[in-house]
Amino acid sequence: MSDNVFALHKRLCLLRRRLEEMCEKYGLTDPRVLAMSRKVDRLVVEMQKRLAG
Repeated sequence: MSDNVFALHKRLCLLRRRLEEMCEKYGLTDPRVLAMSRKVDRLVVEMQKRLAG
């Protein structure tokens, strides 16, 4: 795994952890949780693109 992909993976893990905490604190339908979920989704797609390409 290249350094760039490793850094992306590290960031993804951090954001997923933060998303889980936000879900517990605010609930699944809170706008802040939904925004973070979209951010995590975009990072997942970026990670998949880099690993595939």
